[in-house]
Formats: sequence, structure tokens, C-alpha cells
Amino acid sequence: MVEQVKAYVEQQNIVLTGKKLVLAVSGGADSVCLFDIFCRLQIEMNLKLVCVHVNHGLRETAGRDEEFVRNMAEEKGIPFYVLHADVKKAAAERKCSEEEAGRMIRYEFFRQIATQEGAMYILTAHHRDDCAETVLFHLFRGSSLRGLGGIRPVKGQCLRPLLCVSRAEIEAYLEMWGLSFVTDETNALETYTRNRIRHRILPEAEQIVSNASEHIVQTATELQEIEDYLREETNRAYQTYVEEAEKGVLLRNALYEELSPLLCKRVIYEAITFCSGSAKDVGRIHVRDVVALFQKPCGKSVQLPYEVNAVRHAEGVVLNRESDSQDKEKEEDLAIPAQPDTVCTLGDGITMCSETVRNADLENIPQKRYTKWFDYDTINCYPIFRKRREGDYLVIDAKGRKKSLKRYFIDEKIPASVRDDIWLLADGNHVMWVLGYRISEACKVTKETKRIVQWHMAEIEK
Repeated sequence: MVEQVKAYVEQQNIVLTGKKLVLAVSGGADSVCLFDIFCRLQIEMNLKLVCVHVNHGLRETAGRDEEFVRNMAEEKGIPFYVLHADVKKAAAERKCSEEEAGRMIRYEFFRQIATQEGAMYILTAHHRDDCAETVLFHLFRGSSLRGLGGIRPVKGQCLRPLLCVSRAEIEAYLEMWGLSFVTDETNALETYTRNRIRHRILPEAEQIVSNASEHIVQTATELQEIEDYLREETNRAYQTYVEEAEKGVLLRNALYEELSPLLCKRVIYEAITFCSGSAKDVGRIHVRDVVALFQKPCGKSVQLPYEVNAVRHAEGVVLNRESDSQDKEKEEDLAIPAQPDTVCTLGDGITMCSETVRNADLENIPQKRYTKWFDYDTINCYPIFRKRREGDYLVIDAKGRKKSLKRYFIDEKIPASVRDDIWLLADGNHVMWVLGYRISEACKVTKETKRIVQWHMAEIEK
């Protein structure tokens, strides 16, 4: 199985050799398998491993699980981090289920440790059966095509290397190597929807069709490819038929007249989420309401989530947030010069250092989240560190295609409450670097680069 997992990771065009990885370990069978496989690969691939565990405080045996994982990490000499969370309190504060609150807390903690340790990827133990369960769960809820793609092997910083194996294969691996694990008793409770799918529906499906889970995952993988293609087409159509303005967007009449119903609805969905700042609670009914406006007279309107208003105009349909139409006084953005070979303080305890890179090894460009190299000759104006402004954008690929910063925040599911606090390295409205996230393709170092400047966040990586 070790070679099978290694090959699967390589199929995703992921290079792990020499990288630092965060292993999310609950102590259950799946995560123990993940932990053991990457401990075996540690020397061969020169891996630096970190183990993280979240104690949700929901079960009496949670302390037992924490101690089990701690001992496992200590035996291998791997750094161990644990978070004690009050999931019930978090669920009440965030107005969501305990299951959802726990998931958000876990990934927030994983990302925090990855940033602190300078890790490239966060590895979780999702396997093939988990993906099949997710597909069915989303299908029953009436999910979009994106949801029917199930669990992706790579999503942002998260890597799921066990998606190529089943739960039965994992259990056989643990038995072969005599590996112990702990059992979360809540996994047997059918009050959780996923547990009912796991214990009732999938076993019944296997009785009807052999290898049903594997077939579901194969279909999900094809749907992921279809979704990726449609997303590209949607982005192209969005650039053509949608006009973004300071206080909203205009969906031109040609959007409804020229596009297929499928692409038309996808573009409208993207426009609604752009205006609302979130994809949560935006559903099919809201998209249908906007589509219907194209057949109504000027002045007709519908109310959408997050105080977004859609109004029929002669040129098309205009979407804007009611709160955006109110005059708000804002403090002038703090702009701090970003000159090479200097040190500057941004506030919030953040110190930025820059230096000109000489005799650069282009085969080993830093991949840390808070250390980046830039092609200095691509800078047009005068780079500064600042917070976001209207009109900000990134270049997202080598073809020079642009994405607004607001759309980037939405796509990356960065909470609206923190977006104003994120520092940017900007060249006019061109965002060179969203600190802690990505840099613009337009300023990446290439073989043709003559001058390289490095910026890094000293207070994070010291």
C-alpha cells in the first residue's frame, strides 16, 4: 500500500520529496494508517513530519484518543500539536451544527500549524469510501455538480493521499503490521447522516453491485473533470457578459440571449456570490429568480441573500448590496513602501524583510507561505504593502487572465470578516501577493528573470 499511495500522490503532480508535511491524526484506523505510511516514506523521501490532533471535548474518551496520538508521535520523534476545543460553544456562536463547527475548527488549526511550521501540505486520512459517502450525501441534498465530484485529492493546501484505497484495504494494512488504533464510539451512532450512509446504504449498494463504492468514486472523478471544464467556460463567459462596478454588477442582456441555460445559470450564480461575498445560502431558487427577471419589465426586482438586490434594467439585470449603496466613511488605507533590501513594520506585529537575491538557484525557489520570490522587472509602478481596495485583482495564469481580489477571496472561502485585515503587496491595483496565500502569476520568477527580490514575513518564520 505504501507504494500505491506514493504513486497516487505522484499522479496528482505533487512533489513531496524534501517537504515538511502536517499529518492530521485522530487516532482512528484511517489516520493511523496515514501516519504509518508517511513514517515509512520519511527517510526515503526526506520528509519532515508534524503531527496534529484536535480534542473536540465532546466525548469522555477524547482524552484517551489524545494521549494515544501523543504517544504515537513521541515514539517516532515527530513534533506533536494538540488543540482543546469547545465545539458545542463554537457551534452555538457560529450558528451551525456541531459537526460543521468541528470541521471548521480542525482546518483552522491545521492551517495555523502549517503556517507556523512552514509546511507545504496538510495531509488528511480521507479514503475511497469517504468519497463515496460524500457523493451520496450531496446527491441526496440536491447538490450542484461540484458537490457530486466528492472529495478532491488536492484542495488548496490539503492533500488526501488515501483516496486511492478503501476502508477494507486500510484495515487489512493495520492488521498486517499489527498496528493498534482507537475507536470513536460516535462513528456507530446513526443520528449522524454520514454514519447512516456508511452503515446502511453503502453495504446495501455493495450487495446490489459489487465494488459499488469504487464505481461511485470513478464517476465522481469524471464529474470533477467536467466541473473543471465548465468552470473554465464559466470564467470566460463571466468576463464577456458581466460588468463589475464599484457598487455591484451588470448582467448584460446578451448573457440570457446568447448563452446556453446551463452556462447562463452558472454565471449568474458567480455574480450573486461576488456581490454577497459568500456562496453560503445561495441556491438554485435565487439563480432562477434572477433568470426570470430577464423576461420582466424594467424596474422589477427580487431580493437575494445577504441584502443583495437584483433589479431589471434596459441593459440587463443589476445586482448590488443595499448596504453598499449607503455612503460610508472609510479611513485612508495605510500604504507602506515595499523597497528592496529594507525592513518595514506593517502593524499587527508583522515585520517584512526584503533582499535582492543574487546567484539564485531557480530549481529551488522557496515555497513557504510567508517567503516569496518576485521578478522585480515586472513591477510597473511602486510596490506598497496595504489592505484591499476597490478594483484590486490578481493574474491567475500564464495567459495573463485576471481575477478580482474579491472573487479570489470568495473562491478560497476566506471569511468576509477577515478580508479587510489581510495585508497585500500591491503594484497599483495589481495584487502581487496576498500575504499568507498566493502570489500573482504575472510576477513569478522564470528562466528569463534578470532581477529577483525576496520578501518574507520575519515575525512568522523566525
